Amino acid sequence: NQTDCPSYGYWVEQGYTTTPEYWDVGAFSQNHCMMDHIEEWFFSQLGGITNGGLGCDTINIAPWMPDDMTELNVSTKTVYGEAGCAYQRNAQGAYTFTITIPANSFGKVTLPCPQGYVVTENNIPLATGSNGVKTIEYGENNVSLGLGSGTYILHIDKNTVDAINNTTYNTGEAAPAASQIFSLQGIPASSSAHGICVSKGKKYISTNNR
Repeated sequence: NQTDCPSYGYWVEQGYTTTPEYWDVGAFSQNHCMMDHIEEWFFSQLGGITNGGLGCDTINIAPWMPDDMTELNVSTKTVYGEAGCAYQRNAQGAYTFTITIPANSFGKVTLPCPQGYVVTENNIPLATGSNGVKTIEYGENNVSLGLGSGTYILHIDKNTVDAINNTTYNTGEAAPAASQIFSLQGIPASSSAHGICVSKGKKYISTNNR
């Protein structure tokens, strides 16, 4: 955003299509890669894409989202393939993320998720054990995901899913997974929640052993 000297924006304002050796215009080489580390900043800081293992067999993605940014689309190539993070944020504060984890890699993804919001994919609350989702954990203002290889289009919005209209299951069926348990207000509840909960169309009294 800065366009006075010295800055990358100043070079853009001056019509530069390559990065020079010095910040002041016209000095020495006009095509010098020493200043090109700004490219790494876009995907490692704004996109939050960093190596979390050996040779990117684990990819960390935790985007930094300035208040004045409403969209981002960055990616970087690894030895396993392309890792990417893109998002759009609407005026109501809802997000749509596109996360790409390369083949033979595991993604540790941390995304903003305010209280009362829920992560969905194709309008279905995100659950472990399906579509490459290994783990999901809601925090105070974020959500942490463990994702297998693939591309995920995730929506984070105020929760309107209450599980009341989901398919019921028979008496004696195994206790519902944590991702299928909701409070009476439709907010995802942890598997250790106490009190009345809703799952797959039925109300339950939740105890320590569910």
